[in-house]
Amino acid sequence: RQRQMCIRDRARYTLEAACLPLACERREKKHISAMRKEIELQRGDDISDEEFCASDVRFHRTLVEATANPVLSFQMVGVIDAMQPLMNMITYRMRVRTRIADLHGEVAHSIEERDPAGASTALYSLATYTNDLAQLMPEERERQSKHG
Repeated sequence: RQRQMCIRDRARYTLEAACLPLACERREKKHISAMRKEIELQRGDDISDEEFCASDVRFHRTLVEATANPVLSFQMVGVIDAMQPLMNMITYRMRVRTRIADLHGEVAHSIEERDPAGASTALYSLATYTNDLAQLMPEERERQSKHG
């Protein structure tokens, strides 16, 4: 069941989604290459949780850097650096890394194709997936405390 996105996730999604039209318009090959490099790393079987989190942060930073807007990038680095690791810490036990990498792939592909609507759809799917996991964590903790 899908739940409504919490305020924290809605804010981060809204701010990052606002970057998508500029990223689609102004992205360069180096941005697409950097995003693809992170997706490849995320698909690795031997990557630690910490490195996955760092790669996730780098992916989202690259998306923002593709806007070629230094003021927007400056603002968004704070949002990404503050919120992305927190979400990773909350959801790392339940997330499916390949699902996240696939959604990152959809975002990167849409940006490469200069398709802001497709990028927005993929980013929204990513945000709702991680939000759903975060909202399930209290239920998971309760279940584990009863059984363990």
